[in-house]
Amino acid sequence: MRPTRLFGGIRLLDRPSPANVLRLDTLSLPLLVRMHQNGIWLNPSTLASLSQEAAGEMSRLEGEIRRHIPDRSLALSFNPGSPDQIARLLFDVLKLEPATAAKPTPTGKRLTVDDEVLSQMAPDHPVIECLRDWRELAKLKGTYIDTLAGYCGPDGRLRTTFRDTVARTGRLSSEDPNLQNIPIRSKLGARIRSAFQVDPRYRGKTILGSLDLSQIEMVMAAQLSGDAAMQNVFRRGEDIHIQTVAGVWGYDPRALARDWAIYKALPGGQATPAAAAALWADLAELQELASRMRQVELYQRLPMKQVGFGILYGQTPAGVQASVLSIGGPLLTEEDCARYIQNWFTVYPAVSAWLELQYQRARRYGMVWDLFGRPRLIPGVRSALRGVVNEALRQCGNTPIQGSAAGVLKLGMAEIEPLVASYQGNADLVCLPLLQIHDELIFELSREIAPEFLEIACGLLETCCPLDVPVRASLSTGENWQQLK
Repeated sequence: MRPTRLFGGIRLLDRPSPANVLRLDTLSLPLLVRMHQNGIWLNPSTLASLSQEAAGEMSRLEGEIRRHIPDRSLALSFNPGSPDQIARLLFDVLKLEPATAAKPTPTGKRLTVDDEVLSQMAPDHPVIECLRDWRELAKLKGTYIDTLAGYCGPDGRLRTTFRDTVARTGRLSSEDPNLQNIPIRSKLGARIRSAFQVDPRYRGKTILGSLDLSQIEMVMAAQLSGDAAMQNVFRRGEDIHIQTVAGVWGYDPRALARDWAIYKALPGGQATPAAAAALWADLAELQELASRMRQVELYQRLPMKQVGFGILYGQTPAGVQASVLSIGGPLLTEEDCARYIQNWFTVYPAVSAWLELQYQRARRYGMVWDLFGRPRLIPGVRSALRGVVNEALRQCGNTPIQGSAAGVLKLGMAEIEPLVASYQGNADLVCLPLLQIHDELIFELSREIAPEFLEIACGLLETCCPLDVPVRASLSTGENWQQLK
């Protein structure tokens, strides 16, 4: 890799360089300090409303759970928050077969019933989905909805603490409270973000603005691995996860769209049998098409983004199976998952070769490093324990990708900070950096400058780190965090 000098003397290089990393972290620090000082306004009435809604839904679920319990004495005293009672219900009362993930607790008195276990058992009985929903609501209510308001200062603004030295990949962490872990897959979880709003003291003159690096970790995977197929997806401006659907099953995307339309015209689809007959007269070809499309239909129901990242970061077939179930996907066999993993690496073969290179580096040097030379020690690769080695190998793959993605965002923050300072020089304008969440930067801006500021900042974020693969960022505005897409 050519050493490329960027903003503030930061470089892209293919060797460990703590000095380069220090420069990167130091230059991104001023914008982070502004975020610490500013905070974001939190509407307590929105949280109070969500708390009542969550309590009502939890009460409804408790009634539904009790209706599924044949033992009336247990039903009356059942506590959905008690793992002991859940284990008794599932294994002793309902006589369900334990999931493969169910292991004895440290005391050995019962089997574990964490979310991975319940997700694997979900198809076995309807009460399990109720238990999972109740648990999620209880976590949202106890961890976020009922506690976030307590972190606000006298001005009503919540100030989280961003730390640069916790995540070994260089990502920023958020503490007191941790805003990066607010769940967004459930409707109620996503609505928690609606409580983070523009500050009413500005009398409607401000709006929230967001800059989000699009698919940045997959971009880094394409850059670091040099995989031509993956790089071409980004050069064409396409969605990597959608394109993988076509690639895994050996389709040209346009042919996939055409065949999908025909498949939907088959009996039981969206059109009539007559329409299908007009398109395909050969029954054998029609049956072959239906078989292929059923596979594609299954794949399209998978949570493509999460599964793709899981494979890239070394998930086993069992891990992919659990990941799919945990976020609402279909129940796949481990054989299906193994075939999916194999197909994924067939579509992107250079990624597999690059991962092997990281394993060799870790075994030789005891470390791997990212695009900016941020090193991470991986001593586990030399362990005598197979489980420790496997975990270390997963770290070998995800560390350079996640670290490089975090570095690009930090470099963009360093370039955006002078832009923020120039707008803040006008006392009549509001230009406040608020949060950095995963690959997203959030600002509160005067309405008259928001389009201009976001467009300039978006350009800085996209061009701060010239790569072989284009980096793209999306921008959006809204009255609250939930509206930012």
